[in-house]
Amino acid sequence: MPRNNQETELNKIKIPAYISEPVTNPVEVFHTYAEMVTDMVHKIDSYNNRDNEHKIGSKLRGKSITKQIHHIDFDVYQDGDIPVILLRISEKKKGFTDLAVEAAERENPSIISQEDALATQYNCAVLYPNIDNRGEEISNNWITFVYVDPGKTDKDVISTVKTTLQRVLKLKIKNVKSNAANEMIQREGLISCLKVQYVVVSNNENENLDIRGQQVRATVKKIKNFEYQDIPSEDVERFVNRQNECQYSERKISVSLAENQELKYIHKVNEEQVIADAIEQVYNYETDMLARDFPRMYNSDFILEKVRGAARQFFSNE
Repeated sequence: MPRNNQETELNKIKIPAYISEPVTNPVEVFHTYAEMVTDMVHKIDSYNNRDNEHKIGSKLRGKSITKQIHHIDFDVYQDGDIPVILLRISEKKKGFTDLAVEAAERENPSIISQEDALATQYNCAVLYPNIDNRGEEISNNWITFVYVDPGKTDKDVISTVKTTLQRVLKLKIKNVKSNAANEMIQREGLISCLKVQYVVVSNNENENLDIRGQQVRATVKKIKNFEYQDIPSEDVERFVNRQNECQYSERKISVSLAENQELKYIHKVNEEQVIADAIEQVYNYETDMLARDFPRMYNSDFILEKVRGAARQFFSNE
């Protein structure tokens, strides 16, 4: 008999991994995984006990929409000898100006006002503690595996998890220094994929509308996207280190490396002043799920099963 769609239809779960900056101060360093987990649990409990007005929120740039980390559910599990923390981050968004819900059992749509909140409960991530005692000093850091299910966008979930890591758990995402990034590119020989985006904002004062009144501003915003495959590593290294090849407000570069690694270069300029200049190292993993698995995709055992597969790949390459 032919299989039904739920047995054969595949969906992708994306699992990007981020490394936090190591803590090396002897006063702040922990010597066991249990101590690291206890410290993190204390930070989560402390945040959950805040009043709503003191919860962390932010406004989407240039938008009326605000978002708030409402609550962080967590559980501690074992992956072999390592205790790991599964986070389920609840987030609320307000400020929508043109939104309605059309429920199957209702004839008329329900209008969402600017004061109504849309909530997501399952922005999930799994945190692995790491203790490095290979050198003269012990250091601690965390590897975070973000769980992006097929019903969510990468950008939304990653943004929520990063906000939680940085502002609640006080973890800094590790940035790569330029010389280290160059060495990583050099080792590749051939770069499988290079993606580049330029955002260019320029004055357009010579153009005006047929309308009375004083024109105070006229600008043109252009977004240019490029993608290349199979590029010699020396060409990529030379390109990513060029700063002034053209005038731009923002430049983003993505360099795909072996073993699921990716380097993300972000350079932003505002009136000739650099406001962002960073290189981020990301590990990108994917796994399949069947349509029949949707009802259990937020179950702890299902999330941990998928993340453990990514974690095995990550730690095998360390």
